[in-house]
Amino acid sequence: MRIAIYRRISTEEQSDFSLSAQEAKCLAYIEEHQWTHIKTYTDEGISGAKESRPALDQLRYDAQNKRFDVILVHDLSRLARGMRIQENILHEFMNLKVRLIALKDGFDSANPQSMLMAQFMGIINQQYRDNLRWHTQKGLQEKAARGHWVGTVPWGYRALDKNTIVPDESAQYVRQIFSLYATGQYSLSELADHINGLQTRHCTRDFIRAVLSSRAYLGYVHCGKEYQGNHEAIVTEDVWQACQAIRNSRSGERRIMQKPKATIKGLIMSIVCCERCGAAMWQHVNSNMGKATPIYYYRCSGNSRRTCNAPLSRMTKVDQMVLDMLASFMLDDDQIQRVMDGLRHRQPTPQPALDHATIQARIDRLALAWSHGNLSDAVYTREVAKLKARFDEKPKQPQSIDIEKAASYLRNVPMLLNAVGLQEQRRIVQELLVKVVVYEGVIVRIKPTAAFAPLFPQQFDVVFGAGDETRTRNHLLGRQMRYHCATPAFDLLAPMMPEVAEFVKSE
Repeated sequence: MRIAIYRRISTEEQSDFSLSAQEAKCLAYIEEHQWTHIKTYTDEGISGAKESRPALDQLRYDAQNKRFDVILVHDLSRLARGMRIQENILHEFMNLKVRLIALKDGFDSANPQSMLMAQFMGIINQQYRDNLRWHTQKGLQEKAARGHWVGTVPWGYRALDKNTIVPDESAQYVRQIFSLYATGQYSLSELADHINGLQTRHCTRDFIRAVLSSRAYLGYVHCGKEYQGNHEAIVTEDVWQACQAIRNSRSGERRIMQKPKATIKGLIMSIVCCERCGAAMWQHVNSNMGKATPIYYYRCSGNSRRTCNAPLSRMTKVDQMVLDMLASFMLDDDQIQRVMDGLRHRQPTPQPALDHATIQARIDRLALAWSHGNLSDAVYTREVAKLKARFDEKPKQPQSIDIEKAASYLRNVPMLLNAVGLQEQRRIVQELLVKVVVYEGVIVRIKPTAAFAPLFPQQFDVVFGAGDETRTRNHLLGRQMRYHCATPAFDLLAPMMPEVAEFVKSE
């Protein structure tokens, strides 16, 4: 018999159930029966109220692969401290024909009478967990009521012992955060940048918000409700109230000034990336310049996370570079023929529908899993309804590729870009390009889709703009524009745009 041992402990106070003690009892039992010990699975510091645990998940996986015959535990509470979790685990192992033995409880899944005892032990274990949680919470509240600190020590303090915290050297930065914010001259992001320039801890806007909202800096302890703490306050009540008044007023202003979702203006949105960090770039609107017309930029998403300091790129200039590049195509018949050949070889084939026997077999498997308690009623009903709806399903006929229309479209790319609107232009660009990489307002790298890679020369040397922009690009790169070919799959062109197809047909 191949034996696997599972052991678990959640707190150091459970000395009677230490990991070494659990394993020792299990090994002695294995030796007594002259079985073979395969492996020991250990979850340390994890509650039995969690159904997903690293070692337990691995145990389940190995049980499915038949790597052992018996699972040995010290008692059922090591396996789970909840009725539902215990039931799920026991039924799973029983369905896999894996025997489970709990030494202390005298449980053996090979004995049908043991299941009744498992029910009682599950109730006892869950009651123990609930009582322990209640007593722990009650003890923490009593500790907080006496003014002792409970929980993680906040920034600006250090722990002297389990009950006492005192201000440390970072308390001065906490005071600066409150005093500067109380002036009303700083935003959360500006405060984060200011504090990051003074010390090594990395502060984000959300961290500054959490500091400003924590009443621990007024000398209070929170555990269920608020208590007066014994620790020294870092900020005064007046400064605290001033900061909260500013936060409330700004929150009200944001609610009043909230606007509908901004319209996407960028031609290459969703495919534009930052050269400096590789992150996606988002649309940014600057409407505080005293001008009636807002100015749109591409902004690196790392700016808001304080992970990249790449400058904004003017949207109109970058979009015009893309249009100039695509409108400069001088496509000969050989280039178009190579693309068309690739599209012909990748014509989609019809996908057959599932036959009735296959669908019924899947429904039967769902019914079996539901009857064993491995599926909830809601999941079982939903999945069976989906399968029954497929009885009358007809084979899907994929939309074929109009090769001649695609060829006509390729020959007229420059004309189409000038004739259609922004939305159609964006769809054309995203069919031709996978990625556009921008650095300081200049395109430095493009990545075409695999189907249209033959349209792009090995070295693409197009002067975008003039004057300072061109010199900046040459200074930063010292080379011609690069490109990479997308390899995952061909982008199929013809079925994509009915508006463009009609335009080509009319021409």
